Amino acid sequence: MELFKQGLSIEKIAEERGFATSTIQGHLAECISDGTLDISEVLPKEKLDKGLKIIKESTFEGLSELKLITGDEFSYGEFRTDIVSSVTSSEFRVSEKFVSRCFYRKPQGF
Repeated sequence: MELFKQGLSIEKIAEERGFATSTIQGHLAECISDGTLDISEVLPKEKLDKGLKIIKESTFEGLSELKLITGDEFSYGEFRTDIVSSVTSSEFRVSEKFVSRCFYRKPQGF
């Protein structure tokens, strides 16, 4: 998270650390979950809102099915970030089973 806070892009952090961008996005999603990072620092509001709308209005069993719905518009990491946001939303909740498929550990507040 320190590199991200210093202004490095997710892609640059992944390159420097030797990880996939989705891994870095997953780490940032965990930081959002534990409150050390605000979701607005990771995703623009418009993209967050669009992702949450897709999650809310679609039927899917996992991230792969969700990706099929959206194609390349969202990355897996961006959906993980949206899911973290939805966990704390009073509007809707995703199932614990689904969250466990998306994360190595369950986000806080779930």
